[in-house]
Amino acid sequence: MTYLDEDAFYDCRNLLSIIVSENNSNYTNTLDGVTYTNAVFTRNGELHIACSSLDGFPNGLVSFSAKQLTAFRDTTSITIPSTLTGDIYHLEGMSSLQHIIVEEGNPVYTDLSGCDCVVKKSNG
Repeated sequence: MTYLDEDAFYDCRNLLSIIVSENNSNYTNTLDGVTYTNAVFTRNGELHIACSSLDGFPNGLVSFSAKQLTAFRDTTSITIPSTLTGDIYHLEGMSSLQHIIVEEGNPVYTDLSGCDCVVKKSNG
């Protein structure tokens, strides 16, 4: 498979897993050495498709789009990994989100203690 539309499984709440062949040169289930059967990533670390059961942003993630936020609709706290340097403005659409933590070493974002907010400190 060379192309998988982002909307292929959009808002499929009963979808539990998506398995990508290890031989696929465009997509993978593995990110930073961990296999996620409930997500599809591009080979460069972008979250392409996620099931509603995804539990937080995986380490190694570099970016995501608003379409994947359905996978986090009930999330109240999220950690932004040091690898996530793409735009995160989509987080504004997460109405249940109460706490945001930025992993130490993130070159673009930082969190401010006591305010549950994220500050962009550089363009990466």
